[in-house]
Amino acid sequence: MKQVIVSYGMFLLDAVLLGLLFLLLFAGIKDDEGNRGIFSIIGAELETGETENKVYREFEVYQSEAGRAMPTIVYQNTGIVYTGIFVVSDQIKARDADGEELHVSLLAVSEPGTGGTFFPVLPGTKEVDFRNSGIYRLKVTAVDARRKRSTCIIAVPVNERRM
Repeated sequence: MKQVIVSYGMFLLDAVLLGLLFLLLFAGIKDDEGNRGIFSIIGAELETGETENKVYREFEVYQSEAGRAMPTIVYQNTGIVYTGIFVVSDQIKARDADGEELHVSLLAVSEPGTGGTFFPVLPGTKEVDFRNSGIYRLKVTAVDARRKRSTCIIAVPVNERRM
């Protein structure tokens, strides 16, 4: 029992001495400028940098651009569409968030009787030949000046021409 008390007593003495040493280092030392404690003294000697606000400004710009509305694509034809040549830019319009008109690009066409399968068209295609009556689906896209892209599928009901 005596051996245990001596061992734990030495441990407690070491712990108290170590605590007093830390107390002296952290709070007991004072420099000429009034800084108390080792951390305050060392911190006073370190050069402080200035926070660059460019990062915060860039984030604000990012937030405003991310909140900007996507371009809207509208099918403007209210009449009957007959078989024949269909000019995409005459019937389908797009506008950006500022109301500026955008170029509409045709990506693919789904013809009636194909089970909804889209067939890609050549880039720059401006016309579609509606050969048969039925519902054609046109996949179109518009990109604004800030590279926001909208893509949508427009169903165009086509009727047979009667003479």
